This record gives sequence, C-alpha cells and structure tokens, in this order.
Amino acid sequence: MEFKKILVGIDGSENSKRAAFAAASLAGLFKGTVTLVSVVKPGEYSLAVEDKAFIENLKEFHNDLVETVMEEVKRTDIEVDTRIKLGTPWKELTKLSKEGHYDLIVVGSRGIGQVAEFLIGSNSTRVVQHSEVPVLVVP
Repeated sequence: MEFKKILVGIDGSENSKRAAFAAASLAGLFKGTVTLVSVVKPGEYSLAVEDKAFIENLKEFHNDLVETVMEEVKRTDIEVDTRIKLGTPWKELTKLSKEGHYDLIVVGSRGIGQVAEFLIGSNSTRVVQHSEVPVLVVP
C-alpha cells in the first residue's frame, strides 16, 4: 500500500505537529503530498451568539497555525498544501478524505481542545471510527 496523498489534522498541539512530521516522512518515502487541515469549531468557544468578526478572527488564527506548521514541514522537501475548514474536526477530516481521495489520514492522539478522553482524544477516536481510509494516530 502506498500513501501518496496524506491528510493531516492540525490544531496547534504538540501531538498534531508530530503528526505533521510523521506524515511528511511517509510522503517522502512514497514521493507523495501532504495537506494540512485545521478545523475552526466556533461553538467550542461557548458564544451565545456567533459573531462573524469573531469567526473570521478564529479562521485567521487557524490560517496562521497551518502556515507555521507548513513552513516547518516544507523543509523536508515535500509538496505541502493547507486548508481551513469550519465545522466539527472529525467530520471535516473524514469528509475531506473522501472528497479529496486521500490515501491516509494522520492525526495526533490528543489535541488542545476540550479535556481529552482516556488515552486518545475524542476527535482522533472518531476519525478512526468513521474513516474509509487508513488512519495513523501519532502520540
């Protein structure tokens, strides 16, 4: 099995950064590409009313995040793309993996979101449960 098209969930946690570097290593072995995705989940911030300016600021924060990780991963001489999505992280990752015909999803075992589940984060767990492609979970 070759992993030519790799999708990586990024949330700013150290685990997600390690996931990005693991994906870059695999992409290097298979002469593949990596797409870094950060998902903005506005409801996570407990706003009674979703403020469009606030959501735009969140998107900008996530954009800066993936751009920073992308610059670090690009040093490995692989092709890197970035995406910012709005929604629930696990749903957006599994949906994008199908739509983009990715060969592999790589995620960190725990993110920076709400309190992590025992051993593995809830988004990671759900990606594994719902993905139609292989998933690599990086501690």
